[in-house]
Amino acid sequence: MKKLLLFVMVFALLAVLPACAGSTPADDAQPDTSENNDVQADVPVEPEHTEFKILWHGNDIFPGEGFGDITAAGDDNVAVVVNGELVSDFTVKSAEPDVMSAEKTEKGRICLTKLKPFGDRMVDFTVTYRDADYIFRCNDDSWKTDGENPDGLGLVNLSVACRGNEILPGESFGFIAGGGDDNISVIVDRQQVTDFEVESGRPDTMSAEKTVDGSILLTQIKSFGGERIDFTVSYKGSFYTFYCEDGTQPINGGEPEEQLDVHYPDEYAEFTRRQYTDEEIQALVDAQLSFEDACDKLSTLSDAVQYLYMRGYRFQSESLGTDAEYRYYANSGACVGGSGLLNALLEGDYDGQGYVYIFYARTEHVLDYFVLDGVYFYCDLVTVFNNGNTDITKNPVCYMTKNPETFCDKWHELEPHDLNDSESDMYLATIFTTAYCGNPAKSKVMLKDSESGKYSNIPLSPEEKESQQILFLRDGYTFEF
Repeated sequence: MKKLLLFVMVFALLAVLPACAGSTPADDAQPDTSENNDVQADVPVEPEHTEFKILWHGNDIFPGEGFGDITAAGDDNVAVVVNGELVSDFTVKSAEPDVMSAEKTEKGRICLTKLKPFGDRMVDFTVTYRDADYIFRCNDDSWKTDGENPDGLGLVNLSVACRGNEILPGESFGFIAGGGDDNISVIVDRQQVTDFEVESGRPDTMSAEKTVDGSILLTQIKSFGGERIDFTVSYKGSFYTFYCEDGTQPINGGEPEEQLDVHYPDEYAEFTRRQYTDEEIQALVDAQLSFEDACDKLSTLSDAVQYLYMRGYRFQSESLGTDAEYRYYANSGACVGGSGLLNALLEGDYDGQGYVYIFYARTEHVLDYFVLDGVYFYCDLVTVFNNGNTDITKNPVCYMTKNPETFCDKWHELEPHDLNDSESDMYLATIFTTAYCGNPAKSKVMLKDSESGKYSNIPLSPEEKESQQILFLRDGYTFEF
């Protein structure tokens, strides 16, 4: 590659020659006596885009510089960057379109394709952005055969694939959470490769590890603080940099949940952190753990949810019982049994835990809460394991707060039904919480009409009654606990 950089010296020489060729000694200079000598010469105005470059496989290429190795298969890993931001409102043109084509792609990138051998020389192309032209130079791939690079080293068409999306060097993706994301593969010329190394630019904030199966595991250690955190993939002597963002990433991937406001990013990162990799979780599943062993080995929400998913847990009627151990071996449950099972698996692993009971006019719902460093995390297992629609990319964390009394208002936002419609089955009657004291209580009867109004009998244990906190109780309803 070193011979390809000689053009820099050539450019410098060309810049000097015109100034020398037509110059006269300073002593011979004559004053301008024309009538227009009061008119100032046009002074070039420096454009707003003070730093213009292209990003080629994660490498900065500035105007006048050269790069390669353009092949007949084409290279669309060329992005335009202005003042550190990717732009797409540009045009591009090859100086020799019969030798190398230069086209703008639908994604706003540049695709360079060799149409015939360059003949051991550079071929230019011009990027026009806001009426300014920027010239770059390319060589083809023939230099690899001249003996100077017997190992075939050099930059290649490398990208990473994250959940079916192609990410080019220099681009950002996310959102990375404490639960980690190991669904990231390294792709070279449209084929997955595993002979690479990966390193985080900020290992104290986000770890980047290569897994045993040759994927990349990215894990948020603490809040990114609104910054992008980079990681670099090294492959055959070249380096490719990518960027990540944190935020409202569901624990096990997928798109961010709009309703989840991460007001406590450090606590959220800690709460959603994984202890085991997917491979280690699968080993636990293969070991067919007893209920007691599962409770002992699982100590984080992310691991517990992933374990249930990989074990084949499903949403199903609880007509045969809601006991946590029974639901574990049945490998199924609805809201009551699922809440009891999740609380049982994570008993004693957080600063506090319990249930949220929500009673409507003719139905009910139960979900869990866990407390870490003063933050209450409300978790609904039914979000992941729904009736006939299990989706591990959904986030079981539906709300977080340091003030539990705000949950009722939040539930009005999260619930798609009108909870104040007295004609609806979803007419909200009461919301209350209890600390975890074993299996959750299940009302033996739904709300009934009586001479004294609507009432229900909810069988709480003495311990649950002692910890009970009523968040909402509609007028005209009576509950016996």
